[in-house]
Amino acid sequence: MVNRWKDFLERVLWTAVYAAAAAGITAMSTPDLTWETGLKLVGTATLLACLKVIVAQQVGERGSGDAIPGGVRE
Repeated sequence: MVNRWKDFLERVLWTAVYAAAAAGITAMSTPDLTWETGLKLVGTATLLACLKVIVAQQVGERGSGDAIPGGVRE
């Protein structure tokens, strides 16, 4: 069985890291994007990741936060 808290934290934290990197790169290259707007985008992405993992953990048999339980197979 999957430790839901560890799974949740790993998925959400990585999403926050990716969103922060993307917002930082975009803020440096786009004068219209302020750091405040970038932080709002990071917060929104993190919140959406939280909701996705919570919903995904309720689906399937393993209890992990996979969007497609069992992976994608042909």
